[in-house]
Amino acid sequence: MRCEVIAVGTELLLGQIVDSNSAWIGEQLALAGIDSHFQTKVGDNLGRIVACLRLALERSDAVILCGGLGPTQDDITREAIAEVMGVPLVRSPAMAERIRALFELLETKKNLIRLIELVQKAQGVQIFIGSENELFGTTGCSVVVAPYEAGQQEASGRAKIVGAIGVIGPMRMNYARIIPMVDYTARVVSRLLGSSDQELRR
Repeated sequence: MRCEVIAVGTELLLGQIVDSNSAWIGEQLALAGIDSHFQTKVGDNLGRIVACLRLALERSDAVILCGGLGPTQDDITREAIAEVMGVPLVRSPAMAERIRALFELLETKKNLIRLIELVQKAQGVQIFIGSENELFGTTGCSVVVAPYEAGQQEASGRAKIVGAIGVIGPMRMNYARIIPMVDYTARVVSRLLGSSDQELRR
């Protein structure tokens, strides 16, 4: 089987962002024993994305696209796929309601405070999956979150937790990749805040 990777985004062509997604996907394909002979970068242009997709489908058995899936006007990957496949885009009222419910939960201050309280009870990364997640269970999402610290040590010997960094995604998200990323980011922020706090005390 041959699988091609297409990365969408003008920022990739301009060198503003390094295309680490394609590198990781290529690595995972190789580990799975799947040949990947082509990787393409294309800007945010409907005609060029469609052309890349059609070429990829002619010479490969499968195509993976990354990028161009956000909410801004230049995120047109969905439209390009629909044009190539000859189908219309369909809005799912049920999915729209889940997204609306998720944003309502995130905008409720008491829910965010509760999330931080849950994180404070245990060290390191916390994972709340689907229905096990008392805060976001009704949305069908999972949360991977880790606290970041700053300031002087508390009586417990830990620095004061001042916030949390997390990723909210589907229950079948790539936990093996997300968990180390969240943990590393929280540690980096803690170090930066700790350094800033020491500078202020001098």
